[in-house]
Amino acid sequence: MRNFLLITLSILFYTIFNPLLAQLQCGTDEIYRNNPALKKQVEEQIKHIQNSTNIVDPNTVYTIPLVFIIYHKGEPVGSGSNISDATILNELSKLNDTFRARNQFAGLNDTKVQFALANCGSFNSIVRVDARSVPDYESNGLTYGSFTMETQLRALHNWNDRDNYITVELVHKLNGASGYAGYLAGYTFIDVNIFWYGLMAHEIGHVLNLMHTFEGDNGGIQCPANNNPDTDGDNISDTQPHKSGDNCYAYTSSTINPCSGIEFGDTFENYMCYSGPCWKKFTPKQIERIRNSVSTYMPNWFNSPYLSGQSTPPIGISNLKCGSGAITLLASGCSGTYTWYSDNTIEVPIATGSSYTTPVLNTTTTYYVTCQLLTCTVSVRVPVQAIVTPQNECYCESYASETTDEDIFNVTFGTINNNSDCNSFGGPGSSLNSYSNFTNLAPAIVVKGIQYPFSVKINTCEGNYRSAIKIFIDFNNDKDFTDAGEEVYVSPSSTRGAYTVNGNITIPTTALAGTTRMRVVNEETDIPSAISSCGSYGYGETEDYAITITSSCPDDLIYESITQGSGIYRAVNTINSRANISSLTTYIAGKFITLLPGFSAGPDEVFKSEIGGCN
Repeated sequence: MRNFLLITLSILFYTIFNPLLAQLQCGTDEIYRNNPALKKQVEEQIKHIQNSTNIVDPNTVYTIPLVFIIYHKGEPVGSGSNISDATILNELSKLNDTFRARNQFAGLNDTKVQFALANCGSFNSIVRVDARSVPDYESNGLTYGSFTMETQLRALHNWNDRDNYITVELVHKLNGASGYAGYLAGYTFIDVNIFWYGLMAHEIGHVLNLMHTFEGDNGGIQCPANNNPDTDGDNISDTQPHKSGDNCYAYTSSTINPCSGIEFGDTFENYMCYSGPCWKKFTPKQIERIRNSVSTYMPNWFNSPYLSGQSTPPIGISNLKCGSGAITLLASGCSGTYTWYSDNTIEVPIATGSSYTTPVLNTTTTYYVTCQLLTCTVSVRVPVQAIVTPQNECYCESYASETTDEDIFNVTFGTINNNSDCNSFGGPGSSLNSYSNFTNLAPAIVVKGIQYPFSVKINTCEGNYRSAIKIFIDFNNDKDFTDAGEEVYVSPSSTRGAYTVNGNITIPTTALAGTTRMRVVNEETDIPSAISSCGSYGYGETEDYAITITSSCPDDLIYESITQGSGIYRAVNTINSRANISSLTTYIAGKFITLLPGFSAGPDEVFKSEIGGCN
């Protein structure tokens, strides 16, 4: 049953997520059809390149700087239209994989063109713009080809030097299209709700002077002319003419293409058709067009001043292992070359690439990784730890074997309020959308005998199925969750799709004081009671947190001589105070109050506290 549902929902997902399957979802052609002068300019540029003898060396690798501009509606970073840096970097990495025929695209056509954040990979080239001041933008978004609103949006920032980089401009809603671009104009607009590397490759293909492979089909009602493949249709001789409605859902590779009389073959794998789920590559002639067009008309993209200076350091991802053994370390955020070192000063590298597997280790060891973009100097070295945890201090593993569907988006408990999403990566030992180790965050401070509210927010990274939650706390700190009372919450029933659970957890008076672990498991299941604290399961996510259990009772707190430092305290009486603030605040009896280090107050103000029943 699930296999059938997966197929059905995958089709639905791609139909929604990849609207390039629908009519007029890429607005580029329509814009140019409505502007004959601009269309003629593009055609003349292509003709000039075809007749040019200025052929680019096919073996030189070029890097083009990108600037991502997010026109959001005032949401926090990582929420709504204001997507996270991690999402941008993830899609940029996949964009480079497909342009350079790496990883899942290995063995396909390498364009020898790659992309990097401008300013040598600096995050300041991910530009966040609150665009609510632009009339009609917040309520209705951008209509493709609306020059007036484009101008108003771009007036909100200074990243308009498109002779030297390409801007990928993300809007919260794009009416009439999923994206559009300017031929050799240095920009593309994309609807942020359907932003992914495939759509970005399609639109950047236009920026790099490629037409749709169905160019000339008159809106899908006729076969494009193909008497001279170099000058008809898309002006590319190694792509087949076809109609815009031809895609890999309607036909297979062995279906006869009525526009060419031969099998479709790999037509639907081409980024410039409307068959998004099957996209993989550009043809050799398309690659030749890309390289020669940029070299002729936009040479600064290949030799940009925004790719000079020192490369931005990569993000090092430490990892851990229970007991001795080899450990795989990861790095991300670099569009160039990663280089690994065993020391911060030794010049001889030990490896290159985004991952490094250590020899067998018995103790925690620090390694270092750098990034270097082609035209930039090498970055500083970033430390990455291979952490060896002694066997007697290890917790059992808990993780999802699949990385789609349900995911934990927020855990709130005590002083913990942690947001994450489908692109968030936890601390050492984490696995994206499977297990997140958040024990590197500040622990929640809790007190024996006190009840604390919690909430867990579940969302989806693809499908919507029924899932449930269990929460465990290792109250006796014996590195397991199997003792009586350590299962502190279980969902009463399963819930489909996104939801939030709320409840309360009481810290037992018998709990061992000190720092221990809390585990939250979200599993796709119809039997919540069957969720285990250990082992692998199908879909969902496990997150681990640190909590610090305390048992001491503080003395009455005198504002002028606070010695307790930070903590959570409960007021016995309702009092008024001007502590650390400019306006009067009322503390309500029975409510929890967080005192931060450096707490102070006005003269003669006394704060009585009660923790765990003590005065």
